[in-house]
Amino acid sequence: PAAVLPSPRLGLLPLETRARGALLQFAVLLFVVTGTCAGYVASRLYKTLNGTDWKGAATILAFLHPGITFGIFLALNLLLWLLEPSAAAPPATLIALLFLWLGVSAPLVFLGARFGFREASIGLPVRTHPLPRPIAAKHWSTHPVFTALVGGIVPFACGLAGLSSVMFSVWQHHFYHSFGLLTLVFLMLIVTCAEISIVLTYVQLSFEDHRWWWRSFFSSGASGAYVFVYSMVYFASRLRVDSVASAVLYLG
Repeated sequence: PAAVLPSPRLGLLPLETRARGALLQFAVLLFVVTGTCAGYVASRLYKTLNGTDWKGAATILAFLHPGITFGIFLALNLLLWLLEPSAAAPPATLIALLFLWLGVSAPLVFLGARFGFREASIGLPVRTHPLPRPIAAKHWSTHPVFTALVGGIVPFACGLAGLSSVMFSVWQHHFYHSFGLLTLVFLMLIVTCAEISIVLTYVQLSFEDHRWWWRSFFSSGASGAYVFVYSMVYFASRLRVDSVASAVLYLG
């Protein structure tokens, strides 16, 4: 049967689930073509924070995260070539990914950053003083590590059902067809992460701590640590891995 993104019942962006890797290919293409939006938003936010080197910011945006991801994928692929060549991606796939990254995504990021930096800074709802105020002594409950651990567990609990079903289907060699449920969980996860970041940032500002930017990211981003721990527990308790290649592929 045909599946669609974001939901099988919305009739948007139909994808054939029998086509191997169709969803992954769509995700990669979506990441590539949205480089302009990423560059535009990042450069405007960078300008709002009084940044001047928009080219440096665009370079970090275009190469840091994709470079780390491609490096991990390349290292895993090299190990698979040595351990189990039939499971490794062919060189043509690596060349195609490099072209999409360096030839399409990176130029789009710079294009969006150029247009975004030409725009006016994002308007702030209140007047800010040029000198930062002294930060009062904080209670232990407002420590960044504690707030990240508390904030990360809520999105993780929200998406646990979808995560467990996906991991069971992928690693137990079953077909996954519940794309509607997965889309619903994904939307709930987006809303939950946004609400957690807003609430914890408000609490931080109430304690007169103006350093909100990284705290707002880690408040909901810490859910990735819970996903990693769950993956390790699932690997140790549910899977029976009998080859080094399978273990490397899972852990990577």
